[in-house]
Amino acid sequence: MGTVYRRFPERAELVQALFQSQMDEITAVVEDAAQRPDAWSALCWFIEQIIQMQTSDRGFKEVLGGMAQYGYGVDANQDCLTPALTALLDRAKRDGALREDIEPADIGALALVLSSLSTTSQPELWRRYFGVVLDGLARPAEGADPLPLAPPTDEEVVDILHGLNPGLR
Repeated sequence: MGTVYRRFPERAELVQALFQSQMDEITAVVEDAAQRPDAWSALCWFIEQIIQMQTSDRGFKEVLGGMAQYGYGVDANQDCLTPALTALLDRAKRDGALREDIEPADIGALALVLSSLSTTSQPELWRRYFGVVLDGLARPAEGADPLPLAPPTDEEVVDILHGLNPGLR
């Protein structure tokens, strides 16, 4: 503990460092996904990986909530992630595999929600709903209605997080 306090005298500094570490890990995953030959499979793999990361490390949601609590802009720490995820989404759209109206924030919000779906007897219950979500992300048939409303802002994603974990407020 002493080493942690010497390196991060303020709790806010520790939260920021933990958050940046998580963003770096997710960025590495999206960059790995970009190397996969099939755009749809790459996107599905990426989403699955970040949900697995969140379910295996519940502290990530607490760190994200802490970022908002200490007034740090989540978007400022996503400079490396958002361009890579946008490129992955654009590639899937060009291939005709992904709805045209899906944005990076949609993926983040969906991953937050899905990673919260588990029970003691079914810790990977999220996988059931992951299939439903993938069907919704796939390019809709001609004449399908566009998605209502805009994708959530970074601040709204934090609000979603707080709604899923009221203790983070």
